Amino acid sequence: MAQRFPHGVWFVSLIGVEGTGTILAQRLATAVADAIGCGLTGTAPPTTQLVDHLRRRRLLLVLDNFEHILAGADVVVDLLRRAPGVRVLVTSRLAPAARASRSFPWAGWPMPRRERHRPTP
Repeated sequence: MAQRFPHGVWFVSLIGVEGTGTILAQRLATAVADAIGCGLTGTAPPTTQLVDHLRRRRLLLVLDNFEHILAGADVVVDLLRRAPGVRVLVTSRLAPAARASRSFPWAGWPMPRRERHRPTP
């Protein structure tokens, strides 16, 4: 992965990110910026600052727990359009409605069967 994503693979926890509309977009951008160590400063909106930072980078963002902010899918699609070297892997219990997305249903990790232990006499 280091060759494909020379600027890294970044895990972004979305627990606690909430809101609607512009507030959601700003909070999502801030969560990503915090995870990748991009300091947001200035008067430009967080989404603009994040795109400017990522525009020339090649990296993978793993956005975890996206199900409660599915309305933020537009922000992710816009980021992908404006920063062509960025790839995004979204984990969610619900499928995003974005046309640019592909879903890979997954039932979870297999769990080992529990063996019944008999008491030793």
